[in-house]
Parts: sequence; structure tokens; C-alpha cells
Amino acid sequence: LLGPRIKSTIAGLTGFYGNSKRKALAIINNMFGIKISLGTLSHSERRVSEQCQIEYGKIEEQISNASWWIKLANAT
Repeated sequence: LLGPRIKSTIAGLTGFYGNSKRKALAIINNMFGIKISLGTLSHSERRVSEQCQIEYGKIEEQISNASWWIKLANAT
């Protein structure tokens, strides 16, 4: 429903900058000229959070695998 720019803006406003959901709605309306519901904003937050958790897990796995290679390289 929402594009990546709006989703990332919502995530930044409510997560990084700590704005309330209602304040974020007002900012989104001013920035993009669209009105979205509180439920849509919450849904967007949840979707972005879920996607970030997936990507974070992939990064953790890559680091774990890299650590194994670093240990192997140091052992030789």
C-alpha cells in the first residue's frame, strides 16, 4: 500500500527520532501530502520491523560464518 520512501520515513520518525504515531502522521501528511490512518502507520512499522529482523538474522549468520573462517586462518 505504501511505497518504500514513506515506509522508511515512518520507521525513521517513530523509531529513530522517537515521534509519536500521531506526530509522524502529521509529518507524513506535510511531507508527502497524503493522509494515512493510524492503523496503516502501525502496519507499516510492523512490516519494516519484520523485514529488518530478517535482514539482521542474515547479517548475524554471515558474521558467524566469517568468524569461523577467521579462526581457521589464525590457526594456520
